[in-house]
Amino acid sequence: MPSNRRLTIPALIAATCLSFGLAGCSSANSTDTPNEQSQSAQNGDASAQFTDKAGIEQEYRESLGKLEFPAGYTPPETMDNLTADQYEKGFGDTRASFVWECAWKRDWLDTYGTNLDEAKKALQQLQTAKDMPYMQGNKVDDVMRQALQEQLDKAALGDPSAIQQDVEVNCPADWQ
Repeated sequence: MPSNRRLTIPALIAATCLSFGLAGCSSANSTDTPNEQSQSAQNGDASAQFTDKAGIEQEYRESLGKLEFPAGYTPPETMDNLTADQYEKGFGDTRASFVWECAWKRDWLDTYGTNLDEAKKALQQLQTAKDMPYMQGNKVDDVMRQALQEQLDKAALGDPSAIQQDVEVNCPADWQ
């Protein structure tokens, strides 16, 4: 029985690490600094899934550079409230995508009653969200994808209520 106990504890620890994906359980050496872990990920080490503040800010800025925003809109240059030492890779891209989504939703709200061409463009942009990485797989659940579709369906009928509510709840004022 004592030998079973020795096998059970390591197995439990390994299962916990796999289930939760904790930073402390990453494959990076415990002596690696966050910058070294980030560099390891950039050099193709797929098991290095975390980066530091500078790395996640860089990912955010690179993602912003790939996105089209409404005319006259300037997204925040940096992410706000970064307090952790490490971040999961992809967090910067997801944040940039949410900033993008909020910008186009606000653009639609500002134009649906006055500039039909711009409002149509905003809805076309928002339709592409469903194919973007931040809306795929385990990034968001089906309920969130359905909620976006319902917002877009109502907006296509000229009903601003769903998009208005989402903007009020999920789009910080500093993303305007």
